[in-house]
Amino acid sequence: MPRIALTQQEACAALGCSEEFFVEHVRPHMRVVRRGRKRLFPVDELRRVIDALADTAL
Repeated sequence: MPRIALTQQEACAALGCSEEFFVEHVRPHMRVVRRGRKRLFPVDELRRVIDALADTAL
């Protein structure tokens, strides 16, 4: 079964970025599932944010 949410480390690996970059530039734009200390980042939300933040190539 495909994953529908990722941990922060998994989300960083999927995007190919550092956790520092993720926390500063990606995470502020995302809705996050929080349960206690656990944070999960929905894959669809990751795609939405990356599409929204993407620059148009010139």
